[in-house]
Amino acid sequence: MSKYLDIKSYNLAVRVRSHKTILVEGTTDKSVISNFFLVKNHNEKVDCQYFIDQVSIISSDAALATLGNKQKIIYISDQLSKKNENLGYFIDREWDDFDFENLETPHTVNRNDKTFVTRGHSIENYWFSPDAAISFLQNSFPTHINNSFLQNLELKFPSIMLFAAAFSIAAKEGGTITKISDLLEYTDINIDLDCFSLKQEFNSKLSARKSNFDIATKCNNLLATLKTKNTETLQWICHGHLGEQAIRACVARLALNEGINAKIVSEIERGDKPGKFKHDSKHITNYSIDETVPLSDLLSWVRG
Repeated sequence: MSKYLDIKSYNLAVRVRSHKTILVEGTTDKSVISNFFLVKNHNEKVDCQYFIDQVSIISSDAALATLGNKQKIIYISDQLSKKNENLGYFIDREWDDFDFENLETPHTVNRNDKTFVTRGHSIENYWFSPDAAISFLQNSFPTHINNSFLQNLELKFPSIMLFAAAFSIAAKEGGTITKISDLLEYTDINIDLDCFSLKQEFNSKLSARKSNFDIATKCNNLLATLKTKNTETLQWICHGHLGEQAIRACVARLALNEGINAKIVSEIERGDKPGKFKHDSKHITNYSIDETVPLSDLLSWVRG
């Protein structure tokens, strides 16, 4: 992949391209969007050409030096959106404009007509659904699980989503998102009837990473606060990476309760991350246009 020293030289290169270009934050976004476009164009028999660039393609612009990838794209969009009609932008929403007082589904973030923002926190949130979780398990563990377990998982998925949202927001409020990454395990989770909760012992694991925040109490208190929210709202509130870890840990904890052996339980929780990513990226191509906004909007822009 060619590199460009600054925004100006990149803009000139994009302007002479024969097809539209999308600028994205990183490899995850590029992979998901590429797969989404490929499948949709094949299924709908549309001949559509395009370029997808990671923002790291601009290597040495001083204006971008201190910015994260999302902020780099926002800056570039502000500079070029009116100067280059063939350049579009895709960014994670993160928690922009979320109302954490009411914890309601937020309004769509609108920047300009060529900057597309994920509906929820990150691109991972699109596969925070029972059908995606069940499909992955069917593909990956067909000889180790049964339909009774899958039916129970589908029944309990709203409670899993509730836990994942509470865990995400607790980590945000405690300022522990970075420290808590990959720390949660299925052994840290209790199941009481249909409710998943965080064991107090988890605080000791977090303490070992130099944080004294009582995340267990905060997370479990949030369960009651969030219980009135529907599953779809919780899906978009979740932190992308922490939400995925929490969902997999809860599914693994449920598997342990169902008598599935510990080796398979551990694989359900953490195994084959590249394979799960490929599965989930493909799975969301089955969703409706409304369920994949703004990916579907981005595809329409590319085709236009």
